[in-house]
Amino acid sequence: MDPEDKPVMAILSWTLDGRQELLLHEGDCVEIGREQDNDLVLPDDHISRKHALIVWRKNHFEVEDLRSANGTSVNGKPLNKPRVLKDGDRVSFYEVETVFNEHKQAQPPKQEAGVQRTIIMKQSAQPALVISSGPGEGRKILLREGIMTIGRATSASDAWEIALQDRSVSRPHARVEAKGSVVSLSDAGSANGTILNGNALSAPAALKEGDVIIIGETVLIFRGAAKGSDA
Repeated sequence: MDPEDKPVMAILSWTLDGRQELLLHEGDCVEIGREQDNDLVLPDDHISRKHALIVWRKNHFEVEDLRSANGTSVNGKPLNKPRVLKDGDRVSFYEVETVFNEHKQAQPPKQEAGVQRTIIMKQSAQPALVISSGPGEGRKILLREGIMTIGRATSASDAWEIALQDRSVSRPHARVEAKGSVVSLSDAGSANGTILNGNALSAPAALKEGDVIIIGETVLIFRGAAKGSDA
């Protein structure tokens, strides 16, 4: 995509308890689900606690399903990997249908009467991994300076700093290294591999806000801004 063609912002609009819209800016990361700790809360019993993610990656917005129970689709096609959003796309979180519209102007469109608008608030930097799906769902793991090893929780799991209650996770599985403002992820020769944004991780990679990591049956979201401190 030509940098001049990238959207300055976007609006996701839908009707659920009235007309609503989400205003998206470059760099935003939006966790979507029915629980109150999400950036966008959809109060519907068919929506998973952590259902999907919309995130700014490489000059565009992408949507990714977080292994939700009832799925996410774009223009009627179920998502099985991250997808770039285009102007006019219909994004459905189960039966909650939204419309994605790009805007290239510096100022947001005027808010229409009767429409509730949500804006994502920036927060202070605090690197963290949030378990969005799998054992320990909802757990937030704050990342400290240095190397933290991720591995399967066992009676002798003191060898690594991040222990996951997941039998599909190797002992150890991956490593996260925080050095200054850079946090990188590497696989530790695991049996099942480490997936980053839908692709197998073959070399260490610097993590960015909203990156989705799959380790065994556990899905984690990297957040550069923590919403709490319950790790």
